[in-house]
Amino acid sequence: MTEATPGDRAASFELVAEAVRLRLDAQRQAAERIETKAAILLGFVATAVPLLATQEGAENWLRIPAFVVYGLATIFGVVAIRPYPHWETPLPRPFVAAFLKYPQPPENVSKWLAAARVRTFEDNLPVARQKARCWWLSLLALAVAVLLSVFSLTF
Repeated sequence: MTEATPGDRAASFELVAEAVRLRLDAQRQAAERIETKAAILLGFVATAVPLLATQEGAENWLRIPAFVVYGLATIFGVVAIRPYPHWETPLPRPFVAAFLKYPQPPENVSKWLAAARVRTFEDNLPVARQKARCWWLSLLALAVAVLLSVFSLTF
């Protein structure tokens, strides 16, 4: 294997930094999609609860658990859509200030960008996972609540 030239290394570091940036963007977009799904799910809950509440002849012993589970779906849905700081790296002012004060070759800048973006991705990961988990729990609770609602109306 031949030794990489400084230009080759700089191009490789730029490629790595760009790949990590794209992954960070994908992480943000995934969180936004989860928030959209959770908002739609909350709209369904907001529609289903009054419908169940106004139905005459529904079995109360099934309606009460249905309302409780609708409440759980709402709680999980709200947690899934709650705002959170999605960190982006680098912050423009400190980034420019650091490299104006201490000029670096492009290779070092690309290394720094890649490392900073990896840290940022890892910092955002717990919140992204929590949003996904809450959305799934909200969906499961909604499915159970709908089943209880249907059973309360048919039995």
